[in-house]
Amino acid sequence: MLDTIAECAKHLTVLIDRGDPVAVDFEGVSLSREGRLCLAQIASVDVTQPVFLVDVVKLGFDAFGKGKLGALLQSATIVKLIFDCRSDRDALFHQFGVTLQNVYDIQVVYCMRCDELAGFRVGRLKGLKAALGDCPGLDFQRRTEIVKVKQTGAAAYADAENGDAWEKRPLPHELIEYAAVDVQYLHLMYDEWKHFMKQGKMDTVVAKRKRKKGSARDF
Repeated sequence: MLDTIAECAKHLTVLIDRGDPVAVDFEGVSLSREGRLCLAQIASVDVTQPVFLVDVVKLGFDAFGKGKLGALLQSATIVKLIFDCRSDRDALFHQFGVTLQNVYDIQVVYCMRCDELAGFRVGRLKGLKAALGDCPGLDFQRRTEIVKVKQTGAAAYADAENGDAWEKRPLPHELIEYAAVDVQYLHLMYDEWKHFMKQGKMDTVVAKRKRKKGSARDF
């Protein structure tokens, strides 16, 4: 958990200097332009590195300025892997004035993979749970562990009063694990499915994706 400006800036500066793709996700209370963004998850392409969790509740706007999170997310050269960019992008811009750039939306190419397997265009969006179940390179034991982590985290979230689980500190271990899993395997998915769409076309698709409304496919 990166909950000081110094630690946040230290680790994110390393990622910025390397310039490799990073996997990102965000958690919050009613996450959207009206909600409250509470946590940013960042996974390096280097699997030996931990998933970084930036405590936006504690650091606030400084996370994006002095903490270098804004510089990372707005970099035009570093690819940001994300699963369904809509609510996250909306929240970042309207709450913190941050424009998420150079996005590669894994949900888009996962749906294209599902089209290929089905032999026709699937009309509804596929979620991260389904993508994790299809993620390449994971054995049965690891898939079972992921399901357990997601179920335990979802239960902890459901038990919280007023739906504010992501805002409370200290953050429970169950939610920390839940948050980390959301980005931990996006690099594997990217390597496996990026042939479905090049970055230039993805930029166009991402720009057209609207605020999150239901599960109807929007690309």
